[in-house]
Amino acid sequence: MITDIAVARQLRYLHCQLEKTILPLLDQETLMLETLAQFIRRHADDPPPEHWVGQEPSAVKELKCYIEAHYSEEITLNHLSQLTQLSRYHFIRVFREAVGIPPHAYLRQVRIRHAKAMLAAGQPIADVALATGFTDQSHLTRCFKQLWGFTPGQYRNNVQDSAPRP
Repeated sequence: MITDIAVARQLRYLHCQLEKTILPLLDQETLMLETLAQFIRRHADDPPPEHWVGQEPSAVKELKCYIEAHYSEEITLNHLSQLTQLSRYHFIRVFREAVGIPPHAYLRQVRIRHAKAMLAAGQPIADVALATGFTDQSHLTRCFKQLWGFTPGQYRNNVQDSAPRP
């Protein structure tokens, strides 16, 4: 029985996300680690040791450049934390503090930004999805609509309708 309401809520959210949706590996890892980190923060006796204090902003800058260059590839949380030489837990926390969102959300935003440019150029949605690192067209559509409130097809149609006519 879980008596900590915040942890129970986070575990319920994690369970629902993993059970009902098809999340990329990076999203799954981030959700699981955020849940574990919340549990540890609330119930551990001693805080985890702080490593690399003072180097986090440069590590985050380098990581953002890496994501920008490799957004179309499969990127795992392990790989990103190894690049920064921070533990996965510390990496997620530092990244969120510096950027305002967790790494998986930042990666998704970068991918969608590139997808918008490709859609505006008239490329097929399925091709855009694969070229920007989404598993398929459905995955791109779900993430795009979640972020913008409309589908990639609607976005492309609006861009094409508003383009100046010759």
